[in-house]
Amino acid sequence: MVYFDEIQEHLKGRHWHIGCYIEEQDEYIEAIGFKNEQGMWDIFFEDEAEEDFLNKNPEEQDQSLLFTVKSHSEAEEKFKQFVEGVLLKRRG
Repeated sequence: MVYFDEIQEHLKGRHWHIGCYIEEQDEYIEAIGFKNEQGMWDIFFEDEAEEDFLNKNPEEQDQSLLFTVKSHSEAEEKFKQFVEGVLLKRRG
């Protein structure tokens, strides 16, 4: 197995956090990205306590899947668009 393949295999199931700071409300909103079986990142968001979100199994999070991306920068951009274009408007 090539080193790159070993690294990619090791990353399956791993996660990272994506944040968006809303200055007007002094609020930090966060989503979590999980590496999926296809090597992409599934981005999940749940508007509940962070501990509840982190303790869930990714397979049980289908209802909170926002989108799937290839990179962290793409996730940050799309999450910011979601927060500004959907979440903040829904909150009023």
